[in-house]
Amino acid sequence: MGSTRITPRPIREVKMTKRIIEKSTRPGAKKGNKHWNWKGGRREGWHGYIFVYNPIHPNCNIRGYVREHRLIMEKYLGRYLTEDEVIHHKNGIKDDNRIENLSISNVSEHIKAYFKICQENEELKLKVKELEKKLRVLIIEIT
Repeated sequence: MGSTRITPRPIREVKMTKRIIEKSTRPGAKKGNKHWNWKGGRREGWHGYIFVYNPIHPNCNIRGYVREHRLIMEKYLGRYLTEDEVIHHKNGIKDDNRIENLSISNVSEHIKAYFKICQENEELKLKVKELEKKLRVLIIEIT
């Protein structure tokens, strides 16, 4: 018997677009508020963000959802956000989507601000440890 040569199958590049997804669902499948398990089109998703069902939005994900804070900022600005624009929750609570709590920046500014906050947090942790040591000493002196 001769050796059999296995040839790898060519890798087919599949581009995921909304059209492909719509065609891939079974015929007659009910979507959105017509589906039997519809819960209003608003759900908590990845890392605590709120997602809103909006399949006609140009920046929706593959399931037709958009992050609520992005929708709120777009409504406030009167335009769609670009891919480079990031919405920041000032108080760090990701489901607090009041316009007063949201700010817009680009990716590089957002990363700089994030690392600045991380550095401040580390400094505060060190101060807390120092104060805890002083507190223990004071408790020992009192007793």
